[in-house]
Amino acid sequence: MSLILNQPPKLCLRKPVLVRCSPLHHSNGYSSASLPQSQTLPLTIFCADPCRPHLVRAVVRRDGDMHALDYDMPRDFMEVTKMIGTSNGWITSLVDGIVRIREYPEKNPKQVRIIFLPPHVTLPLCQAQMATNVAMSSSSPEKEECAVAVKFSGPQLSICKPAQSNAEWININ
Repeated sequence: MSLILNQPPKLCLRKPVLVRCSPLHHSNGYSSASLPQSQTLPLTIFCADPCRPHLVRAVVRRDGDMHALDYDMPRDFMEVTKMIGTSNGWITSLVDGIVRIREYPEKNPKQVRIIFLPPHVTLPLCQAQMATNVAMSSSSPEKEECAVAVKFSGPQLSICKPAQSNAEWININ
């Protein structure tokens, strides 16, 4: 499958740009992670093609099978420096030091929900501008018990509960 994903389109001479490669947590050798299949991500975004800037190549896992698909995505999620990753059907990006969680557009493309998390005021600016990974504890950041964990550059992990009225980041070193 990696050979298919790395091939540029026939009319394009540039190679696709890797956007995010999340562990697939699949029990058939794609990843060595030990998470049970019920706790895996349904979508892994692999690459953006510079010749088709409105599309991303994604791998969707349904019923244990993996399918490579092209999806239309919002242009602001296409830049390598802005996208952090996906979790539970939500796309997370970092724009001007603010983490945004956007509902995956396939659910309802006309009414995509966006949740803005508070800015990081306790991290040095250079660390708050670069995130490497994201995870959510539930299927919706609008649930009261949902926690969003973001790994920024540096030694700390930052956690926020976006549904709380006074949402703030907690940094763990």
